[in-house]
Amino acid sequence: NSTQIFRNDGSVTTWAGCHLDKFIEYYSVNGEDVTGREVGVGDVIRESRFNMTDNPLLFAYYGTYRNYVADKMGRYPYGKGIMNDQSGKENTRILAEVTYIDHEGVIRPAYPAASRANDYGIEGTPFGPGEWWLSSTPEWMPLMRGITYRFNQYPLDPISRGLRDVGAPYIDPNVYYWMSSEYSDYYAWYYLGAYGFMNVHYKLLTFSVRPVSRFSKFF
Repeated sequence: NSTQIFRNDGSVTTWAGCHLDKFIEYYSVNGEDVTGREVGVGDVIRESRFNMTDNPLLFAYYGTYRNYVADKMGRYPYGKGIMNDQSGKENTRILAEVTYIDHEGVIRPAYPAASRANDYGIEGTPFGPGEWWLSSTPEWMPLMRGITYRFNQYPLDPISRGLRDVGAPYIDPNVYYWMSSEYSDYYAWYYLGAYGFMNVHYKLLTFSVRPVSRFSKFF
């Protein structure tokens, strides 16, 4: 699939900000410690270097560190690079159909999380089997961009309120979450809330998932 995303600054990339406050919180301390950076370079500098002396071009162009980091966010509603991968539901259905034969000769799902999400359902409701899926990259962006991470506090964002109302655990900023979007034969997209960004990683790693069942009209 080679799914990539556009940032707000127009660059095409394999990683981009998804949650602005967390993105700023992380990179303000852990960004590059460099001077003389030009506008449009992909890597993010730390906040202490965002000044007229160390990085005059960036400072003059953006004015504030928040404006600068916001330009490294994934373009919303979505960038051209992910327009061919809007449907997490379709991604999940495809992944759920992939199987392998284990060492005991038993046929097993190659992607257990996708298989379980696809099979799960509450009969007699609109949330039956086939109506749960793992979000695609463009679906994940609007879900996570407004998360507040204010556990057990009010007012919560709409996503957290919904999770609270059904007794489900909140989105954990310290957990890696897979999306259903593939980047290549070996890599797929994931989200790390502690850093507030999306990136790609080896498919063989074990991360968490958060299936969804309904979307408002985001796209």
